[in-house]
Amino acid sequence: MPASPKLLDQVCETLRIPHGSTRTERAALDWIKRFILHCDKCHSAEMGTEVFGSLP
Repeated sequence: MPASPKLLDQVCETLRIPHGSTRTERAALDWIKRFILHCDKCHSAEMGTEVFGSLP
């Protein structure tokens, strides 16, 4: 059974639309990476709504 694509790979595929900007893709990936690090790399199933309220 093949492994499912990683989250950031899935985001890249979604953002790669016709006439899409690579700069927008990189910015979105940067924000996602920051959020993952902010949450101490916890799985989304383990997080509650308070995580989203604690963002700067």
